Amino acid sequence: MLRLKMENYAKLLNRLGLRLEEVVDAEPAPTTLAYVNFLISVSALGTLLDFLVLVLPCFWTYMEMADKHKELLEENELYKSWIEVYLSEEYRDIVDRLKRTVDRLWSGDRYEKLKWFS
Repeated sequence: MLRLKMENYAKLLNRLGLRLEEVVDAEPAPTTLAYVNFLISVSALGTLLDFLVLVLPCFWTYMEMADKHKELLEENELYKSWIEVYLSEEYRDIVDRLKRTVDRLWSGDRYEKLKWFS
């Protein structure tokens, strides 16, 4: 999946006249840095379930947004190229597997600790 997303991003950047190196070298916004640091902290200090609960909404939301707006894709070729990854069966399979894994690992006593992630 990562390969598919990166290939798609490289194509989109090319269409925008950008190179991947330019994007990678761009200075991240403070909010982006805070979010990435939070992901790293949870990954390092939490459990697998903590991390999955943290990242699942990201994956799931992109899929839901793609589903909701797919009828608009014909209007914007660039947007269509970007969002097609999130409409793919491969991406849906990843989201479904993540949801099943969270459901399998979940226990009621974890709710109080994890509810602040949402």
